[in-house]
Amino acid sequence: MGAGGVRPERDPPGRAEVLHESARTRVARLFVDGRAIIRKQPLGPDAPQRLRHELTILQRLLGVAGVAQLLEAPRFPGSIVTDDVDGTSLVGLADSLGTGIACVIFFVIYQQVENYLIYPTVMRRSVKVSDVAAVVAALLGVALFGVVGALVAIPMVAAVQLIIREVVVPSQEAR
Repeated sequence: MGAGGVRPERDPPGRAEVLHESARTRVARLFVDGRAIIRKQPLGPDAPQRLRHELTILQRLLGVAGVAQLLEAPRFPGSIVTDDVDGTSLVGLADSLGTGIACVIFFVIYQQVENYLIYPTVMRRSVKVSDVAAVVAALLGVALFGVVGALVAIPMVAAVQLIIREVVVPSQEAR
């Protein structure tokens, strides 16, 4: 028996990989019917309550891109069983080497596009840091504190500009 009288059931025969195990939760990747699924077992005295809560949240998020999707899994009672939305992930390596390499290439390209094109554009529009202030802050940060100074300087300038724009200027206009 596990903690609180809930018996942690072992994974079925076949290929399984335990991803996380604690007194409260056991998460395993199972390879069933030629695909990988994730099985999460809440353990402990409050396991049924946590299971209901997490199932409710995942049911509300059904069909949302990027969210693990629930699977009908009658052979795993007391567990949450999920699958990838489109069935592709780094688990593709379990399918074939070519699929795994394609997944890695896709995610690397996606991450680079997000980091260097999308995120800076969104931040520039929302924070509106002036280019001159960013360059001066980066140069000053490098001169004073090295690489760490350059990394910290630009967010500091953004914070100062935001405070000036949102607090100081409106209070002066109200006078």
